[in-house]
Amino acid sequence: MPGTSASAAHVLHEERLHAPLSWWLLAGLFSLAVAWSFVLATPPWFAGMCGLVALALVGGGLWSFGSVRVAVVTADGDGDARLVAGRAGLPLQHAGSPQALDRTQARRRMGVDADARAFLMTRPYLHRALLVPVEDARDPTPYWLVGSRSPEQLAAALHTARAQPGRLTPPGADSTDLEEGVGVAHRDKSKPKRQSKRLWKMYGKSASVLAAIASTQVVNLTWQVALRRQPPASPENPEVTMREAVAWAVISGSAAQVARIVATRKAVDYWVRSTGQLPPGIKPSQLSPGITRDA
Repeated sequence: MPGTSASAAHVLHEERLHAPLSWWLLAGLFSLAVAWSFVLATPPWFAGMCGLVALALVGGGLWSFGSVRVAVVTADGDGDARLVAGRAGLPLQHAGSPQALDRTQARRRMGVDADARAFLMTRPYLHRALLVPVEDARDPTPYWLVGSRSPEQLAAALHTARAQPGRLTPPGADSTDLEEGVGVAHRDKSKPKRQSKRLWKMYGKSASVLAAIASTQVVNLTWQVALRRQPPASPENPEVTMREAVAWAVISGSAAQVARIVATRKAVDYWVRSTGQLPPGIKPSQLSPGITRDA
């Protein structure tokens, strides 16, 4: 949770961008859906094991995704006062006046008003953010956009840290210099990209799996209501007529594909509204010139 009191470690503000309870509930429902999809054709112990594995994977991903640390650290003997976001840090002598953004402003900064050169440390469940301009001619990054549950407190901590005396940056150094693992605008540009790809892979597959489970249940129920009998458990069985086997294959396959496309499109739309970028692997189209690709 956010805080604004100084400590022995000279931290004026610190918070973790944890996922909200609703996301954990969805992770639990997803795990139950996975277990239920297996219980229909496997022993209960195996279905339960699959559900637990799904819960562990999704829960671990959520925990890692929300463990990002945002902090304001004052100047000390080891370095300058800086804004820390994950593994990156911005020395405050290169930071302009911070601006706390409300829900609408943050959404525009991550969407139609986004700059592809900016450094973003946001999460889709955080609707507010802090914008910090980068005032360094040698750094192509125009600004930092950092998600926060209390951007006003974060901005106040930045003003407090800036007002305190601190060690100046050595001549020739800039906001992108590596300095004992901190004080960098982009410490590892490939890491956020890898994390983004892993997150989208998990998010997209989750949507597809849930869509497949839902479509299977709908098709089974529709078949039972329309024909007053159970759908063929094994269309390859010679006891099932060719007409019924082909009809089941076409209906179930088409329903699964349509459900997957709809779910994936909804997931892509949510990703774009949250980050202002297309997910990894989704090619931009001429109809969306204002959206950049998250490669």
